Amino acid sequence: MIVSIQSVQSWNRGTVTTLNVFRLQSINDNLRDSCTFYWQIGNEVPLPTGGTTQTWVQDGNLTMNGADYTGWNGSNDAAMSWALSQLNLSRTLVGMVATPIPTSPLLKGGALPQ
Repeated sequence: MIVSIQSVQSWNRGTVTTLNVFRLQSINDNLRDSCTFYWQIGNEVPLPTGGTTQTWVQDGNLTMNGADYTGWNGSNDAAMSWALSQLNLSRTLVGMVATPIPTSPLLKGGALPQ
């Protein structure tokens, strides 16, 4: 699932990049007490011919467990809200989009580099 986020700035390959989309995918859920998610954050821009394209800049894994997992209702929206809060990101009011996943460099330390 991909959502638009409030833009943040990140250093990427020698330039400052505006990041405005976030993708979250469940990669392992033991259905008992933990779920691991793969996430990506990137830049989405409109194409001159219509549609959009995403460039993924950072990615990583998050594991939901403990009270977060037992309180989770299993919904995609709740998982997305949890992941965004873990990374100190905010969703915008723009709707969700769906696109394939390319690979990107890993985010280190759970925070966006300055």
